[in-house]
Amino acid sequence: MARQQRPLVIAFDPGVTTGVAIVNVRNEVIYTAAVNERVITVIAKRLQRKYEGALVAIEAGPLWRNDSPVTRTVEQELRNIFPSAVLVTPNRWKRHPAAQCSEKLLTTHERDAVRLARWFKAKGVIHAEGQNEEENTT
Repeated sequence: MARQQRPLVIAFDPGVTTGVAIVNVRNEVIYTAAVNERVITVIAKRLQRKYEGALVAIEAGPLWRNDSPVTRTVEQELRNIFPSAVLVTPNRWKRHPAAQCSEKLLTTHERDAVRLARWFKAKGVIHAEGQNEEENTT
């Protein structure tokens, strides 16, 4: 049986400057941006409308880290816009072989968003019920 291709993945690396990346079914980067916290909700809503049905991953700050209030606010705004988004702590995706970004991007925020999107595309499986399940790598 052929393996089903996953749809687009939109990934966010929240912060004062939020990294945004979209990766398509062929694992190609089709969009990146480093967005100021004042306009992230406008950009996120625009992406939600344009790419309805895309899978969404948001990097969630680890509980032990004292994130800035701005980062927490941006994360919450993104969660409100994408209620079915999967929150992923950095320790789950960073340094994973699937989280690669060889493209030359302007900011570390964009690179992290691309890396998160690629990891999520490779590892994240969202079922119709909205449950996240780890997939075995083959």
